[in-house]
Amino acid sequence: MDDQETRRQKTLLELAEKFTRSSDIMRQVARRIGEAAAANHANQHRLEQASGSLRKCVGAKNPALPFSYREFVEFSSAGEFERFRHLPPVSDDDIKNIDWEALTRDLLK
Repeated sequence: MDDQETRRQKTLLELAEKFTRSSDIMRQVARRIGEAAAANHANQHRLEQASGSLRKCVGAKNPALPFSYREFVEFSSAGEFERFRHLPPVSDDDIKNIDWEALTRDLLK
């Protein structure tokens, strides 16, 4: 074989190896995407179950339900959710008139 043919075959072998490595990487990426999709589906199912459990625990009389996921995470109880649900929104004046020292003392008690 001449040098040109040897270089050509070497280049083809290198390309074949790169293609094989790329294919392996793409298979790994596809597997991980599949795993992430399955985990997302499982988490969505758990969230739906938790939402149904909340409705059963608090009862149908409570107009606050159904909770959103954010509300489910942020509030420690349905009672706390109800208290905050009926408060008016925080206004600009409320923010301007905050006594930061008093707030700090109250939070550190």
